[in-house]
Amino acid sequence: MSDAPSAALSVVIPAHDEEAVLPALLTALGHDGIEVVVVSNGSSDATAEAARRAAPWATVVEIDEASKTAALRAGDEAARAFPRFYLDADIALNAADLHRLAAALAAPGAVAVAPSVAFDSSGSSALVRAYYRALPLLPAVSHSIAGTGCIGVTASGRARFDAWPPVLADDFFLDGLFQPDEKHRAPDVTARVTTPRALRDLVRRRERVIWGNRQVAALGLRAPAAGGGASGVVATALRHPRRLADLTVFAAVGVLVRVRVLVKDLRGQSVGWNRDDSRAPRA
Repeated sequence: MSDAPSAALSVVIPAHDEEAVLPALLTALGHDGIEVVVVSNGSSDATAEAARRAAPWATVVEIDEASKTAALRAGDEAARAFPRFYLDADIALNAADLHRLAAALAAPGAVAVAPSVAFDSSGSSALVRAYYRALPLLPAVSHSIAGTGCIGVTASGRARFDAWPPVLADDFFLDGLFQPDEKHRAPDVTARVTTPRALRDLVRRRERVIWGNRQVAALGLRAPAAGGGASGVVATALRHPRRLADLTVFAAVGVLVRVRVLVKDLRGQSVGWNRDDSRAPRA
């Protein structure tokens, strides 16, 4: 069990079939001043057992529902310390990183924090690499704490909402709760995010993101972000004319994904989780 009363911060890790990558993360986190809660949600592998072996000090919760937001709800019920971090099982961060992020939340007015992101596209196709060279250039992306694999909130930040809503885009929901001056990406902590291998894998991942973001917006859970959409891409191209080729790929992928989502919507189909296993196992 966790030594939560003396913990300086808590970490909630939703984990669905993450047996392969979870032990490395838990070993890196350790338990010195960190309350660790792992929630195995509907796993068909030995995720829970792997967590207990790697981190006997952690609290491991098992639920039947294969839902990330259900796992986040269960994790919040078990965790007690603040600030609280919601961490993807396949993101490579360590205890020192989390303590630096927690220190950033001690700044006046800070409510939410995320690491900076470095995209690892070493095994990806040329089109996928172009897409992820363009992505960080957009203000709507660089000013958001979504898509980082890790978001930390203060107790007052967590009090902005009751239970996690049943949406795919949990990070987009959380990002929309805070004003721009209340959230930031820490420059001294970087999370490595492995990009999809091929264009079809990227399209599937982006379908899930678009569908999840639409869920959040339709429920009225956040205001539309400024600087997004076609106008945001055009404005970014004017600021970065040498990246026009990358931004063209980015725009084309965006159109393709939105058309595919629209067609599925008209057919009454849902996108679902669309987990990207093209680069598994991930570290």
